[in-house]
Amino acid sequence: MRMRRQGVQPLSLQLGLELLDAALSLPDAVVIPVRLDVGVLQRQFGEDVPALYRGLLRSGLKRASASSADTNALRGRLASLASEGERLQALVELAQEDIAAVLALPGASSVPADMPLKELGLDSLMAVELRNRLSGRVGTKLPTTMAFDYPTARAMARLLLEKLELVRSPVHAERLRTAYSSTAASEAIAIVGMSCRAPGGLASPESYWSLLENGGDGIGPLPRRWSGSCCGGWKW
Repeated sequence: MRMRRQGVQPLSLQLGLELLDAALSLPDAVVIPVRLDVGVLQRQFGEDVPALYRGLLRSGLKRASASSADTNALRGRLASLASEGERLQALVELAQEDIAAVLALPGASSVPADMPLKELGLDSLMAVELRNRLSGRVGTKLPTTMAFDYPTARAMARLLLEKLELVRSPVHAERLRTAYSSTAASEAIAIVGMSCRAPGGLASPESYWSLLENGGDGIGPLPRRWSGSCCGGWKW
């Protein structure tokens, strides 16, 4: 479902075999069979087409005006609320809706406002999709790392409140920035594993960085396991 929303369609068995036959006749070392919904991709990227897709999509296109209308309606609805607390709660609910959609959860009520999204199963691809959805809602670009810098629905809502320029008190804005900084500082970071294997006798991260620092060359013979081995009828 997530891949469909991003414009990547499933391959049928017949189409997959046809693409495999076509790939075997090409001189390219690596080919990727993929079925794209160009219309979905064009609407998703709008005027910010990544370099990878520029041969398929038109760049410089404005997003549909409906997006601007939705953003204006959102601003109007928030401006009509009596207090900043009510505006924040409305944005919390909006963030919960999009989070639930991206995570394929039953509904907004299944997303606790103060629970870190990684505990709900958010991964990096979902984070990008969530950022894109919320960017469309508020009509402005949000940080690529939004889901990790603002890891809860409430934190995201505070960011949206600032982006919509509805935080009227400079003192309150400074208090929000301080809260974000303290949250980031207290977030635990753990390195759970690290490895290094490269030609030239490099067997540790330290030796790798030393090679880079000294401008050396990481060159060595092919691994012994590749010498004269056969795999599926192919000689390597």
